[in-house]
Amino acid sequence: MTHAAITALLLDYLRSRARGRANAVPREEALAHIQLFEPDLRDREFRVIYSNAGLPACEAGLYYPTTPEDLKAFEEYMKKKSIAPCFDRIKRVRRAFPHLVDDGAVQMELEI
Repeated sequence: MTHAAITALLLDYLRSRARGRANAVPREEALAHIQLFEPDLRDREFRVIYSNAGLPACEAGLYYPTTPEDLKAFEEYMKKKSIAPCFDRIKRVRRAFPHLVDDGAVQMELEI
């Protein structure tokens, strides 16, 4: 199974089981679900896949962000680790969920 196929399976799983940081699932649980379809997938490769896919994590596990607060919490979690790869991962997650990025800019509604 390709990394793209595994990513698609993981996205579907997180959308249904882990919407929002409050509903995060342990990484081991998500891996066990994916291993139903790809039994040879190991933890290290799984970590690379979800990291490259731009999926956030927290102390409780993996989740599908649904609010700007979910994204901000992920960024704070990664900044605590303060190592260079963490900042690259923050960028990947921001690119994966641009509609949740809140940089403090005010968006004006157009009146017609």
